Amino acid sequence: MFVKAVEKVGGYTRPIFTIARRYDSCDVMPGASNLFFINDEGWALTTRTTAKLIIKSGKIEDNYRKFKEDRKARENDENFSDELRLLETKYSMGPKSFAQMKVNFFDCVDAITGFECKLSGKYDLAAIHMVGYNRLTYVGHAVFAQNVRVAMPGKYLCRLGYPFPEFQNYSYDPEKDDIVWTDEGHRFTSRFPADGMMTRLAAHPGGKVFGIELSAPYLPGMNGAPLFDEHGLVYGMQISGNGGLTQCLHLSCIREFLDAEKIPYFAGDPDGETIIIN
Repeated sequence: MFVKAVEKVGGYTRPIFTIARRYDSCDVMPGASNLFFINDEGWALTTRTTAKLIIKSGKIEDNYRKFKEDRKARENDENFSDELRLLETKYSMGPKSFAQMKVNFFDCVDAITGFECKLSGKYDLAAIHMVGYNRLTYVGHAVFAQNVRVAMPGKYLCRLGYPFPEFQNYSYDPEKDDIVWTDEGHRFTSRFPADGMMTRLAAHPGGKVFGIELSAPYLPGMNGAPLFDEHGLVYGMQISGNGGLTQCLHLSCIREFLDAEKIPYFAGDPDGETIIIN
């Protein structure tokens, strides 16, 4: 039912890989989430939660770099152990603290020098714009359903993402006290389609619909995955789960956000013409 749609959506859906470690630990923890591209200009959507984590990763790295510099400057002091405790307090370094976190936008563009991020103030939604690339390595882009009323309970839909961090191309460098991406080890992770029936539409007290509930198990690693039909038309994006069910953000909220930010995207119908918005 979704074979052709999965191939189509898979062209522009990509994983976001992360590696992290806690202070005083050499164990590297892999993680994965998702984004999907909405035009040919390097704009993609993911959850606001994921986008804030990406932004936070840079601050975590910068904080640890400054901590190491201060620690190195004091390592020959007579009272180093006391000064180290003060530094740990100053830089919030404890057994449960993240000392490092690095992000890899996998197979999105040929090279990236930075990114622009727009966070929704209403929904768990964010737009990320890749910067500094020469060539796109994703294929195609999302096409949102033009008729939002088609998304009704009883409709069967599918999500596509990369929920399992199977990649192994990372390590801890003890000499540099650093976690690094490497050229060794498995670089990929399997994409995973997961289908389900629409059970309910979630709405605010005023009646505005903002969510789609699916009769499908919730997979946290699928957050940011597009929700689409058998034609590949996108109806929403997974954002959370509740009681074993999956919650997705409704396409009307996504289109509202993109319209407000004037980010170009495409809309269409199974038998109609695809049009660009904004």
